[in-house]
Amino acid sequence: MTAQVQEFEPKCDWVHEDGCHTLLVHVPGFKRENLKVQVTTSGNVRVLGERKVNDKKSIRFQKEFKLPEDCDVNGISAKFEGEVLRVRLPKTPAVSKEEEAKQEAKHTAEDHDKASSEAQDQKAQRRGGDRAREEASEGLLADKPATEEKYQKMHPRNLLPKKTKLLAVLIVAVAVALGLGMLRPKGPINQDLNDRWRMTSNLTKM
Repeated sequence: MTAQVQEFEPKCDWVHEDGCHTLLVHVPGFKRENLKVQVTTSGNVRVLGERKVNDKKSIRFQKEFKLPEDCDVNGISAKFEGEVLRVRLPKTPAVSKEEEAKQEAKHTAEDHDKASSEAQDQKAQRRGGDRAREEASEGLLADKPATEEKYQKMHPRNLLPKKTKLLAVLIVAVAVALGLGMLRPKGPINQDLNDRWRMTSNLTKM
C-alpha cells in the first residue's frame, strides 16, 4: 500500500532591515534534516521540506520566492531554530552618489594620465627617430673623406706629386732634344763625333 502524502502550507513572513532581508518560514513538527534551501538559476530562493507522520502518511511543502534586486546571492544563509526557518539574504552594499562621483573622477583621471603617458611615449619615439636620422646623416658626411682616400688608393696615378710630374716632363724634353741633336755630349765621345763629321764633310766636297 502506497503511503499518503499530505501537502502543507507553511506560514511565511518577510523582515526587511537596513543590511539584509530575512525570510521566516514557520514549519511546526519539522526538523532540520527535513528541510532544504536552494537558489534557482531563474533568480528565486526555494524552500522545501518533507517529514513522515507514520508509515502510511507524510507531510511535505515547497515554497519559492523571487530574490530581492539588491540581494547578494553569494551571502545567502539559513538557520533553523524553534520550528522557524530563517533565510537571511544580505543586501549588496549601496554606493552613495558622492562615492560614485569620486569613483568616476578617479577613472577619468586615470584615463587622462594614461593618454598623457602614451602621448609622451610617442613624442619620445619621434625624437629618437629624428636623432637617428641626424646621426646617420653625420655618418655619411664623415665617411666622405674615407671614400676619397679609398679612391686614391685604388687609383695611385692621381697621387703623383707635382714635383714628380715636372721631373717626368723634363726627362721627356731632354730625350726629344737628344733625338734632334740639340744637345751634344762632351768629352772623348764628343771629339770622336766631331772627327767623323769633318771626314763626312770633306768627302762631300770632293
